[in-house]
Amino acid sequence: MLDRRKFLLGTCGSLASLMGLNRDLSFAQAERPPWIHEGTLHIARFVMRGNKVLLYTVGDDVVCACWEMPSCKLVEKFKAPFLREGRLAELGFMPEFIESPCRPSFAGGFAMGIFQGNLDPDVCFLHIERRRWYRVGQVYGIRPLIGCIAPDRLAYSVSDDENQGRLVIQTAILRDDKLLPDKRCYLPIQVGWPIYWDYRGDTLRLLYAGFGEKSFQEIRQKLQNKQLLDLEPEESSRLLKDIRISQKIYLATFNLQSNKFVESRLVYPSQEIERDVLDKRTEFSVSRGAYNPADKKLYVLTSRNYLVLSADGLTVETEVPLTIRISILDKKDVPLTGYLSAVDTTGQYLAVPATGIGRVCVVNLSKRTLVLDDNTHETRVLRTFENVAFPFVPVQTAVLDMMFIPETPLLAMITGTGDLYLYNVEKGRLERRVLLAQSFLR
Repeated sequence: MLDRRKFLLGTCGSLASLMGLNRDLSFAQAERPPWIHEGTLHIARFVMRGNKVLLYTVGDDVVCACWEMPSCKLVEKFKAPFLREGRLAELGFMPEFIESPCRPSFAGGFAMGIFQGNLDPDVCFLHIERRRWYRVGQVYGIRPLIGCIAPDRLAYSVSDDENQGRLVIQTAILRDDKLLPDKRCYLPIQVGWPIYWDYRGDTLRLLYAGFGEKSFQEIRQKLQNKQLLDLEPEESSRLLKDIRISQKIYLATFNLQSNKFVESRLVYPSQEIERDVLDKRTEFSVSRGAYNPADKKLYVLTSRNYLVLSADGLTVETEVPLTIRISILDKKDVPLTGYLSAVDTTGQYLAVPATGIGRVCVVNLSKRTLVLDDNTHETRVLRTFENVAFPFVPVQTAVLDMMFIPETPLLAMITGTGDLYLYNVEKGRLERRVLLAQSFLR
């Protein structure tokens, strides 16, 4: 029988692996500032400005707001210039920022995906300080790889029919209130999952999880130009049967001045790790890299350990065995990895959203223990949609961003429903819930 809650959230594009409701929760009493957004949030991003942590949000009301953390004081708000063009339908903002050294000091940009049917989305870039939109163009894939690599420069993936399955990165420069396309770099590699990127001088570096060339060609030949996501589960299983892949972490570099791909080298692991495509018992997965500007280190959580890399050389300095599994999706144990991650400035705590709709976990890296495992938001989402049979419009429930507040034990997490959760990681509990938007969530 179809679980209506899982069907609903899956249709809405959630990355979640849903867990069942098996206990009652006493939700934190919600605080409500004098002004909040109407409807859900499309964009939410924590940034550092000097010694302050700010949260920028854009909601259904097309208002951009800036909040001071952790007081949740409204600093400013203004009507965001909203883009509408032809038959394009705005189905949601998709901030896709790979963690980089620019993030702690740069608050200028957010990306929005706009779709027309099932085509790849066009992406527009909102520059908050200049208070205007910039049209970026068509990107590759459903969730575009896009980021600010410098205060005046963007980099993003683009669609390219001649390079299907490969990563093509376009750069553009903000100059005189115009977005000017600059360089386009073709990477002769298959990027499975971007972990981190940065831009230094003329060199763009991309740390990513990917498959070896032999494995990629084997899968491609098996699929015979079929799109795996469009296949029925039985057909997908048949096509992928007996395929063994090697998933690794690579570093790709390319020079934007000469517009050339430089190299791609293996970062981790040093030995081959093979697994059956459909064998979850030997799954190797990674989280997004969490960059710590205090010690200039990058923290990456995998299904077997956590890695500490130097930001300068992007080489593995420390590899600490760490296997933490949590129970989701009908109480099945899965590795604790996530599509976002955050690390505190001391390098002691690493946080990931274990599910896209709001379960958050925090690991004490020095003790290698799970110190926080909270599913308050996830449970509220499931409870709200428990009796909903079918979604008529997409809804935003997912975790949009998270950040540790320096000089405090607090982890801040903001969701698409406008719920801001403040966790005390030293005490391992939720301390405050603040409503920044008037959404549908109970």
